[in-house]
Amino acid sequence: MANKDTAAEEKTAAGGRAASADLEVRVAQELIDQARTLLLQVTRTVLQTGLRAEMSEHLGCEKGDLAGQDRGATTGLSA
Repeated sequence: MANKDTAAEEKTAAGGRAASADLEVRVAQELIDQARTLLLQVTRTVLQTGLRAEMSEHLGCEKGDLAGQDRGATTGLSA
């Protein structure tokens, strides 16, 4: 009878280890997915900041800054 009890305990322990391993894999996958999302967000922010700086330097003013702009120059019409 003791052998049956020991075998049942070992089977239960093995099942618990398998469930624990599955949980660890799911947690690791979720962390990887979150890291990918964060990396995409950081990359997007860096590229947008760099492009905005390039455009500001090229145009000579910041986005939305009306100082120094000739308002009729964009339409090609004279005032």
